[in-house]
Amino acid sequence: MRATPWIGSRGTTLRLDACALLACLLVSCGGKGVSDGEPDGSADGTVDVAGDCEAAAEECNYLDDDCDGVIDNGFDLETDPANCGACGVSCDAEHTTAACVDSVCVVEECEAGWHDVDGDPFNGCEYECEATAGAESPDDGTCTDELDNDCDGRIDSEDTDCSDCVSEICNGLDDDCDDLVDEDFDLDADPLNCGACGTACSHRPHATPTCEEGTCSFMCDEGWIDADGRADNGCEERGDPCTPVPGGTETACNGVDEDCDTLFDEDYVSTTCGVGACASPSTCVGGVEDCTPGTPAGGDSTCDGVDDDCDGSDDEDYVPTTCGVGACERDSTCTGGAVDCTPGTPSGSDSSCNGVDDDCDGSDDEDYVPTTCGVGACERDSTCTGGAVDCTPGSSTGTDDDCDGVDDDCDGSADEHWTASTCGDGPCRRTATCILGVFDCTPGTPPGTDDDCDDVDDDCDGSVDEHWMAPTCGASGQCEATATCVSGTESCTPRGDDSLWPSSWASLEAGVVAQINAERAAGAFCNGTWYPPVASLTMDTSLRQASRCHSLDMAENDFFSHTGSDGTAFWTRCSRAGYSGFAAGENIAAGQSSAAAAVASWMSSTSGHCEMIMNSSVTEVGIGYAYNSSARWRRYWTADFGR
Repeated sequence: MRATPWIGSRGTTLRLDACALLACLLVSCGGKGVSDGEPDGSADGTVDVAGDCEAAAEECNYLDDDCDGVIDNGFDLETDPANCGACGVSCDAEHTTAACVDSVCVVEECEAGWHDVDGDPFNGCEYECEATAGAESPDDGTCTDELDNDCDGRIDSEDTDCSDCVSEICNGLDDDCDDLVDEDFDLDADPLNCGACGTACSHRPHATPTCEEGTCSFMCDEGWIDADGRADNGCEERGDPCTPVPGGTETACNGVDEDCDTLFDEDYVSTTCGVGACASPSTCVGGVEDCTPGTPAGGDSTCDGVDDDCDGSDDEDYVPTTCGVGACERDSTCTGGAVDCTPGTPSGSDSSCNGVDDDCDGSDDEDYVPTTCGVGACERDSTCTGGAVDCTPGSSTGTDDDCDGVDDDCDGSADEHWTASTCGDGPCRRTATCILGVFDCTPGTPPGTDDDCDDVDDDCDGSVDEHWMAPTCGASGQCEATATCVSGTESCTPRGDDSLWPSSWASLEAGVVAQINAERAAGAFCNGTWYPPVASLTMDTSLRQASRCHSLDMAENDFFSHTGSDGTAFWTRCSRAGYSGFAAGENIAAGQSSAAAAVASWMSSTSGHCEMIMNSSVTEVGIGYAYNSSARWRRYWTADFGR
């Protein structure tokens, strides 16, 4: 059982079932071989007998243009981005690579520096922003710098990364902490959230999508009417006779079909507004011209020849850097958007103690040759510190406790206070000797290898437990962990253990359990069948371990399936995690940003997810959530049920 992932922030989108429409046109509505007395290609949708039409190249227009008995053959309304869900509905949008998936336009990929923030595929990637961080955080100052660092359309205190209470988002939650949910959104009239958050109304030819009392509809463009009353082909006929405008060129944005070709403003020539990085092209939509300068990305401190702050000057805030070191250090310059920095020439060697890096190699006075002062045990070398030479003879230490054959305390005897040390480790440890200033210590013979975790150097090589082979613990797969040996103590903690699992993930998992139990307590309709209230489920740690391992596997290996990356099924993963009961089933989901959204996708599923949640025979559940910003769906949810 698998829930269909959502794309971005989009929810369920109404779409035309192209196959059903085609079946109606070819069979139920009068299929091939049925004559309607009109030439083939007539708008009544039927196909006449052979020889009763003039063949032409097939177009996507609900007609049999090539007289082969098949309407719109060669056009796949489920995958064709030029005819997505209906003929003439194009997924083409600015700054994006769009696709048609199951008759719905989706944003497949944004151009670099552009983002789809509003979730509307028909305006493409409308938000220009260069991301400098994966998320904003109060720990690095990105929550107070007045910049949209993660390019999610929200800045500082308005970003959910920085504040618990933000401006309301249409998501079924109380985002602004005023005890109201989605109060700023009119679900009865908002085409992007029609009837429910994320339900965007589809576009149709020559029409603008609308939302009326929570149901998607459309409004015909000026000069067009919906003559056949069908939603799939939008507004298919001109409303009034058209008279060409003398000298009409369609270059003006006025919403008038001046050349009577059923199109208006098709030759519109865009202008620009704003300067520098804020320069934007004008647009013409529905006869209305609009041009909005872009938002400055920041100051003009980068040397790139671009007016980043849109004030008419390039790179005026550039702060020079330096190149070269020591006496060769120079400031950089910015000319025409190009940075130039040429280090100086070394002035000589670095043997003088002057605190200057004369040979420009990054070190000061490194070639300085010390002199000496003092004699005997008090003899000392001079030093060069910060360009200053210093030499101070030593003083008697008062003791002679090292084995060096030198009279350190100047009493006529050498090494008389030396105390024997030891060498070797463990069973190889021996006591040193000092004879005429010669130190000697020979370790014993190692008794064996050093492959146990006991903090003893068994092979006497100076390392402890270096041949110890680390075992593993935890369920095999993504959650398997390798043991460690620290100070003779062996320990192993599986990756899915509470001590290692992120608390924010664990909180979302607890939210899913609460949401599932709320659905079970209330009872629910699953695919039209009523399931009465049932007892709540308890969280089982072994099932939770198996769920966490699978969510982590999907997130880190970027896939979405009930089969793990190592080929395992859910009951095998539950057994590996130590579950001794009966593993009854598994629900997975991807892309949902909250526990409520994940459970809602299962409750509305037609593939058995709702039935599994309402199954009265299951008594235990384990929830696993994992996040990876580099994976396709980023957020992955797993629920393993058992009894």
